[in-house]
Amino acid sequence: MKVLLQQHVKNLGTKGDIVEVPDGYAQNSLIPQKKAIAATKKVLNAIEQEKRSKKLQAAKQRENNNALLALIEGKGVSFKVKLNEKDQLYHAISKKEIIKEFKATHGITLPKNFFREDIALKDTGTFPIELAPPSNKGKAKIYIQIEGK
Repeated sequence: MKVLLQQHVKNLGTKGDIVEVPDGYAQNSLIPQKKAIAATKKVLNAIEQEKRSKKLQAAKQRENNNALLALIEGKGVSFKVKLNEKDQLYHAISKKEIIKEFKATHGITLPKNFFREDIALKDTGTFPIELAPPSNKGKAKIYIQIEGK
């Protein structure tokens, strides 16, 4: 009997796997314990539909990410911050502040997961930052300029 596992079953498979098991094991153990359901045509069709839906959604997300990368390429934001006696910033400019300033300046919201690493800019100057979505191969560079008052 073919069953769709609803959770991990040791020595059998993980959640979402379709496995062939003896009828007695499926009917007396897996199905009553809600560890699996019978893999009927209806269930298999639903799984296929869900897979197709996820593929379409991933493709649409990649397309949106590429459009956003093209839109933000080469743009920048500027910060005017107070400096201490040694011409250093009192606090670092973080990813959160960059996202907020980018939205205020350009009206574009940068997703947090586009940043490859945590950012803490502590000096004055112009810094190129490479942005890339986690599932895309595309990249875009933005520039952060920090000046003292």
